[in-house]
Amino acid sequence: ETEDDVGAPRKAAGVGEGDDAFRRNEEPTANAERAFSSADQGIITEGSAFDPRTNRFFVSSVRNGAIYAIDKRGRSKLFVHDQPLGIFGMAVDAKRRVLWATASALPQVKTFQEADRDHAAVLQIDLDSGKVLNTINAPDSDKQLFGDAAVAGDGRFYVRDSASPSLYLLPGPQRAD
Repeated sequence: ETEDDVGAPRKAAGVGEGDDAFRRNEEPTANAERAFSSADQGIITEGSAFDPRTNRFFVSSVRNGAIYAIDKRGRSKLFVHDQPLGIFGMAVDAKRRVLWATASALPQVKTFQEADRDHAAVLQIDLDSGKVLNTINAPDSDKQLFGDAAVAGDGRFYVRDSASPSLYLLPGPQRAD
């Protein structure tokens, strides 16, 4: 219930119609089909991103500190590897040819070192070669866990820290090469 201008309770729009609406929500509107799958087992995939220019998907691995590129035929190729942190969220900036990736240290990462616990960073990666152009470490704090990511049309990059909880903003591609 809500109150009208004089404080008298009234029913909110749609109240009382809920049973039918909820039943309709139980019906699927479409069926998903598998786009691709990986033969790699135990890599703990977390994030995915799509490059419209090359029609490739990118899938991150928390366990291996890696990113796999998957072509339109579903073939997987190691794109970024041997990172000391697990790779979580990713976002493609197709205009600037940058793949942004968030990385965090957790015990589930194969190369985890206790000294790195709760450390996080952002990787700026050349979208065509897979070369890591820049690693931007999180500001010092007690604990960080970078996960979800988004890139704005002007190239600014946003990353979510689930541990603090905070949202960080990077100004855009910073070429270290």
